[in-house]
Amino acid sequence: MPTCQIELRSPARCGVTLHLSDQNRLRWTVAAVRSHALLRDSLARRAQANAAHITDNIHLMERGNALSAHDAPEGVHVVLWDGYNSLLELQARQPAIAARTDIVYLCIGMVPEVVAVLPAGTMPLYDPEPASAADMASNKHARMPAGYDFHRQLRTRLRMLRNWQISHDRHRQLSQGGMIVFCGLIRPSESVLQGFLRGTQINPNWVQSSGLVNLAWQGEVHTVKMTLLSACAQLMNELRALPASTPADWAAVYSLMNVMHRLGTLCQIHAASKHLFVNEYAQQQHFDPYDAAGYGHNLFVDFGSVRGPDALYPRRVDMELNGKPSLSLRWLPEGHTVADCLQEDSTDWLWQRCSADAARSLAQLKTLR
Repeated sequence: MPTCQIELRSPARCGVTLHLSDQNRLRWTVAAVRSHALLRDSLARRAQANAAHITDNIHLMERGNALSAHDAPEGVHVVLWDGYNSLLELQARQPAIAARTDIVYLCIGMVPEVVAVLPAGTMPLYDPEPASAADMASNKHARMPAGYDFHRQLRTRLRMLRNWQISHDRHRQLSQGGMIVFCGLIRPSESVLQGFLRGTQINPNWVQSSGLVNLAWQGEVHTVKMTLLSACAQLMNELRALPASTPADWAAVYSLMNVMHRLGTLCQIHAASKHLFVNEYAQQQHFDPYDAAGYGHNLFVDFGSVRGPDALYPRRVDMELNGKPSLSLRWLPEGHTVADCLQEDSTDWLWQRCSADAARSLAQLKTLR
């Protein structure tokens, strides 16, 4: 279990203990502490009263019945990696945690309909005003242990070697540049979609009737379009049939729409250009260009977290730290709620957004080639 002791330099000098579930999550949390002033303020206030600690929902859930005061001391800051879903699962697994009011939750996935029901004091893990790579790597406000940044940079070079070992051809393709890049979830499995619906009122039969399970997004564009519009219309009908939508319902809908946006946008890019590089989650062997030192002559399209519209989230942090040219593509317009988009009678807006984002991606690629 990775543990790190860091020293805040502002707003006040104090120590902070980070106890995260793995090295990746430690890296992402360090970037947040370095770049998020309000988070540092919260940690400094806690340090004045006792001591400042950050852990995450995964660690606390894994502790099970062995959970102790050492794992979750008074005033602990807890990262919710999957947003509202993580909160519900943690509170169900650890009832003692659910009863506490001293915990500061650090949330990834600030879905508008969910924000109002999060526990008092909850804040986004990352500053809503996107930080620069320099901020996320700087010791100005938070000093890391000796060697931390050296080992972080070394790991990104070792990742290049690992990628080469996984696939010489794919490593060479990205090293040459000129590609639109996306690695992650594209065509969802039934279990992934059912996971999004866990804890909601949405009929689980929607998953099979939607046509999204393992949808052949590289196939005929019209077929993909009709499937997505039908799935979106069915989802809207499911919501309208509910007596009252819950925050969990809206969180799930955000995730489902995010996946549909990816499918529609990448389908159209694939149809228009041979310069698309994808590595699909659960479909191909893991290949990580994000936490790697190279591949900077490609365009990395960023659909955001499936959990919410946050400008910064772990993958984007890795892109920023490693200097990846990127293009932010969000299905939910800034300042809108999920309900705003799903109140329209037609679902054409979804395909129009996918088309616009595909065109933006292709235009942006030309500036790099």
